[in-house]
Amino acid sequence: ALGMLQGAPPGSKIVVLTDGLANTGVGALEDASDMAASEFYGRTAAQIKNAGYACSVVAIKGSQCKMEVLG
Repeated sequence: ALGMLQGAPPGSKIVVLTDGLANTGVGALEDASDMAASEFYGRTAAQIKNAGYACSVVAIKGSQCKMEVLG
């Protein structure tokens, strides 16, 4: 999602929609420790903030998406 904002003006917004736990790729939560995932999502959030963008995460209630790790 960050790559799609390349060159976008500050104030642009990323909206992430999820139906459950991130289970593949660099942000996988299924097999990773919460510490590793927290670091990954923390770095991503810092990049978004430093670029002047906003990010919203929309999840299905009860979907086990670990919102506390996503931020």
